[in-house]
Amino acid sequence: MTHIFVSTIPQTFDEQRSAECFKRVFEGEKNQKYLENIMKKSHAEARAQSLYALEVLAHGLKSLKIDSSSLTLAKTSSGKPYFEGEMLYFSLSHDADTVAAAISDRDVGVDIQSSKDATRENAIAKRFFAQDECEGIRSGNLDFLTAWTRREAYAKLTDTPLASLTKKELPDSAFFETLDWKTSKITVATLSSDEVKITLLS
Repeated sequence: MTHIFVSTIPQTFDEQRSAECFKRVFEGEKNQKYLENIMKKSHAEARAQSLYALEVLAHGLKSLKIDSSSLTLAKTSSGKPYFEGEMLYFSLSHDADTVAAAISDRDVGVDIQSSKDATRENAIAKRFFAQDECEGIRSGNLDFLTAWTRREAYAKLTDTPLASLTKKELPDSAFFETLDWKTSKITVATLSSDEVKITLLS
């Protein structure tokens, strides 16, 4: 099963408190270096999104009764985060002040997006989407956010740069589950059919 944990970044977000939370949950030298790389980000919003995404991940692990003390965070050469040497998979996404963390027993990609300006959506669709997606949106059989989050989630699942998927049809071998959350769409991508459960964290 794939579990998705969703939460909104508090308006009173405390960067230092979040960093200390990370240190308590994810122990070990490699994890501290992972944290240091986050803290080097120049923009406060980017640091907050990255830190809070890991907080949500930590809460998710605790909710699933998974011991995080032995887990080591790492990234692939292209930036996909993962747990070293574990058959436990996760994916993170954020949109503005909302964060989603997917935890699964199989490789997974997740993306969350909220509604944007229609003019911008049309421009993005023309630039990135395959012909069948554009036709689906025009006919009303497919909405923009579903198409966009599917692409983002698949890119994360396969550790593929989004640009390399431009105008390409997504393979039939991938499985997608799209959920509505407030004004957002959340899509999970896997390579095998899976049950998806969403949990809102307070």
